[in-house]
Parts: sequence; structure tokens; C-alpha cells
Amino acid sequence: MSRDVLSFNEVSVAFARPGGPATRALDTVSVALRKGEVLGIVGESGSGKTTLAKAAVGLVTPSSGAISLDGQPLSFAGRAGKHLRRRLQYVLQDSLGSLDPRQRVLAQVAEPLIIHDIGQPAERNDMARELLVRMGIGEHLVRRYPRALSGGQRQRVALARALILEPEILICDESVSALDVSVQAQILNLLIELQRERALSILFISHDLSVIHHVSDRVAVMRHGKIVELDETERLYAAPRQAYTKQLIAALPVFALDRARPKPATRPAVGVPVCAG
Repeated sequence: MSRDVLSFNEVSVAFARPGGPATRALDTVSVALRKGEVLGIVGESGSGKTTLAKAAVGLVTPSSGAISLDGQPLSFAGRAGKHLRRRLQYVLQDSLGSLDPRQRVLAQVAEPLIIHDIGQPAERNDMARELLVRMGIGEHLVRRYPRALSGGQRQRVALARALILEPEILICDESVSALDVSVQAQILNLLIELQRERALSILFISHDLSVIHHVSDRVAVMRHGKIVELDETERLYAAPRQAYTKQLIAALPVFALDRARPKPATRPAVGVPVCAG
């Protein structure tokens, strides 16, 4: 069995509310991402899945419990924190909001290399250009600004910016949910190819059960800040144990429940959300 690379041990996160009790977004969550796997996190809006992602990258602080990377406490403070951010990258749903509208695509993908002092100045643009082309962004697009690109192209740029540092862990938070089905399929297949090539460990968060089925080795189902079920993907979809999971699976159309995980070259059955909105 692969070792755990990112572990959550009874992690809780609470947010204060003016004039009322704190809202507990995560409630004693324990789960681990293994080396080289894709762990899918699925749940409705408000289930806590995005809070889990933000806790993993230091954007929210746990009220209790512990998060560890390779068995060591996760901390983004000081120089060690800079090194951690190279190892662990976060890809958001809003690619337009995550990219600088004033900076050309090539410069944005090369920028992390400058921040982390990787490569020689003359090499960095070449490294960024090579990765962008690998991500399906042609030479004619690399000098454009983000608003001149389509949503799918911007998401490819956001992925390239995360992958340029060759991270060990990638956290994708609803990173294809804003795209149409055909573009989703292209990016998901590309992501699976890259995960296999680089032995990436990916925490993949989505409200879309068919997307989760396509990309994940294991799946954790979240509800009200808790993990209610965790299992191997095919086993969970074929024989869910918890009533809530059964309800979600039952809502999927038959065509979305092809038990075999598709090859990267095939098109997944995507676009079946847990809930609207």
C-alpha cells in the first residue's frame, strides 16, 4: 500500500458568526491522501469540501486536530513554508480570478520559477512555453492576456502555473465545474495523463459524481462537515453503504455508472451534479 503524503487527523474548522454560535465547517475530519493516488472529495454545497482544501494550503486554520505532510506538521511559516508551497499547489474553480489580467500568459506561468529561483532567466520562458504547449496552449496564445482566452484555455493556463513547479501534491477545487461538458472531458483526460506521468498525488474536489468517478482512485463523501463514507471508487459506486451515498448514486443516470475507469483517451460521462447551483 502506498504511504500517506497528506493527512488530516480529527481536523475541525469553525467560523465565528456575529451575534451567534460559531459555524463548524469541518467536524473532526480524518482522511489521508496516498502517494500517487487521486482522492476524490464529493459533497453538496456547504458540506465542507472546500474548507478541507483551504486548510490543506494554509488559507484557513484548524480549530483543532492536525494536518501533516509526510508525517510532519504542516506549517507555511518562514522559509520552510515557501518550500512547502512548491510541493503543494492549489487550483481554483475561478481561473479568471486566479490569473492576473494585466500579465501575459507566458509571464504568469514563468513567474513561479522566478519566485522559487528555479532555472536561469533565459531558460524560464522556454520552460513555461514548453509546458503550455503540453497543456494545449499553442504558441499563438502564450503572449495573450487571460481575458482573450476561453474558459477552458484559462483553466489550462492555471494548471500549467501550478504544475511548472513540479509539485508532489495538487489540490483541485471544483477546477472543471465552470466548463462545458466537452471541455471538462478534455481537461480531465489531460489531468489523468499528467498524474500518471508525474506520479502526482491529487486531492480532487467536486460536487459532480460522474467527474469524481472518472478521475478518482478512492472517494470520500462529505456531508455537514463530516466524512460519511470513504472507499475505493468502484466499490463505493457499486455498493455504497451509507444511506446518503446511496441517495447520491441513485440520482445518477445509468450511462454515468460505467464501472470501469475510462482510459485517458476516452471521453468521460461528466456533467451530473449532486445539486443545482
